Amino acid sequence: MGGIPDSVLSQSPLSSEPKQSKVSHLLALGLNGGMGQELASRRVAMIVEDDAAISVVLRTMLEDEGYQVLCAASAEQATVALAEQLPEIALVDLRLPGLQGIDLVRLIRQSSQIPIVIVTAQTDSHDVVACLEAGADDYITKPFVPKEVTARIRSIL
Repeated sequence: MGGIPDSVLSQSPLSSEPKQSKVSHLLALGLNGGMGQELASRRVAMIVEDDAAISVVLRTMLEDEGYQVLCAASAEQATVALAEQLPEIALVDLRLPGLQGIDLVRLIRQSSQIPIVIVTAQTDSHDVVACLEAGADDYITKPFVPKEVTARIRSIL
């Protein structure tokens, strides 16, 4: 399992705890208003996607909708970003390096009810059900139609 860089973890007062606890601690800081605040002037969305091409498409689509977009290529990067700033919505891929997308959904749900949309190539009904039961609000399979994604986001919000 991949982890948060030791340089980030060494700044945490929980440096002797297991990495999973450190991730939960960092996540809790952001989700409970610890270190970061939302921007007042723009809505904020987070994309957690390790495929750069897909991330660019999603980012462009969200920026066209007026969002400031935070991007992370792994769940670990996402937890650090969430500690800095809580987005209005998160789009999460399932298959990520290190901690998987469904695990990130569970971590977010421990402290927040922000909408989470899974955007993944996984089409198996077991994956869909597991993600929804873990706390995801919607599940979109790749390839996706950008207008459908934005319509689903608007519907959730």
